[in-house]
Amino acid sequence: MPKFSSPNLDFAQLLLDIESAFGIYITVHDELGQLRGRENRNPLPGRHLHPHPYCRYLRDKREGELLCTRNCVTRINDIFDSGTNRSECVESCWKGITEVVVTIRQDGLRLLTLFAGTFRRDGVPCPLEQDATAQQYYDALPVLTDSKRHQITRLLYALGFALLAFLDQELKAEIPPSSSSRKRQIWQFIWQNAHRPKCDLKELARELHLSVSRTGHAVVEECGEKFLVLLNRERIQRAKRLLLTSDLKLEQIAERTGFSSICYFSRVFKQFEKVAPGQYRRQSWQKIPNC
Repeated sequence: MPKFSSPNLDFAQLLLDIESAFGIYITVHDELGQLRGRENRNPLPGRHLHPHPYCRYLRDKREGELLCTRNCVTRINDIFDSGTNRSECVESCWKGITEVVVTIRQDGLRLLTLFAGTFRRDGVPCPLEQDATAQQYYDALPVLTDSKRHQITRLLYALGFALLAFLDQELKAEIPPSSSSRKRQIWQFIWQNAHRPKCDLKELARELHLSVSRTGHAVVEECGEKFLVLLNRERIQRAKRLLLTSDLKLEQIAERTGFSSICYFSRVFKQFEKVAPGQYRRQSWQKIPNC
């Protein structure tokens, strides 16, 4: 069997190429804050916001922002977290925008949600028909056909799984090749389980086939810090990404990053970042220009 090398893809450029080829806009919601490249950089900056001009229209106003959040976060979460294990849908928002939506799961857990559009439904008038600008945007939208929906759904699945493979590749690249296999096991365990509240030293000990005491010493020997410090640092890095790239409430971010309560989340966040999570979000958003 020939050996294939995995190219170091520029996913930001790849999305632009796909959008140009298919005449669509793509949005990616990182559900657990795991999406990162080397040196902890976001490989898809700005992709958590829907980029179509009609999506941006009215979004920056408070009422529009709330309605967009209610549809693209709250409603989508309700659809995919309803216990039905549903993984795709077609959704229309309060502006009449229709998008194909796909969620990517691993071990039943939702990791990514991808949106592609923007379309309108055939024969359905613009909900904002009293707004001339909105009507103009809406009339210019293509109609979503069944064949186009199936095509885009397949594309989003392929893109989502490619992003997961990219994550795995970037994780491996963060650990120097000279690192011991045990150190790699420790980091792999933290990466795969940080979102779980019950992720602890006992579970890692079972993974390494060592006693809990010996595992604690091994973590310090291999990684230079205690297990809980490493675990919380990873959780806080994920929480920071969710604070910057989502409209999730602090309680939701705490839950998605493995913290047992918002109080514990806030306390640990402040230990690492010297500010409370809400303040971190406000200060960071003030530095980002409106999209």
